[in-house]
Amino acid sequence: MSHSLSQLKFNQLDKKNILNYLPIIQELLPFVKKKEILLDNFKLLSSWGRVFIGVEKDGQPVAFCQIHLDQNLEGLKSLIVDELVVSKEFQSQGIGGMVLKYIEDYASKKELLIIDISSSIKRKQAHKFYEKNNYTKSYFGFDKRVV
Repeated sequence: MSHSLSQLKFNQLDKKNILNYLPIIQELLPFVKKKEILLDNFKLLSSWGRVFIGVEKDGQPVAFCQIHLDQNLEGLKSLIVDELVVSKEFQSQGIGGMVLKYIEDYASKKELLIIDISSSIKRKQAHKFYEKNNYTKSYFGFDKRVV
């Protein structure tokens, strides 16, 4: 089943309605177990300029993403997608593609040159989805725990 942007409602989330998306967020980030953790992190990340977008279909939350704007020293302006998840129940129905289209339109309106999506190396299915939607693997990221 495919959807159109008009069938989906995109909302910029605030501290009152982000809790409606906790079950979807937990599908991607299972360690976010308590609403207090989500609210504390939401407050901090919002103060850093993060934007949280919830997606509804027929009044039911179906997808979530967290984005922010960035610019490097060369002046390259980009939109960073920190998290993007479609509820398992609604995957393979075209919703993820519509979320990407919404993000792409958002970036175009802000006159950003590139969209950068981070995805765990373990999320092979997500990587295939991004490649299917014309995103390319462009770099490797490295992590090191310091505490």
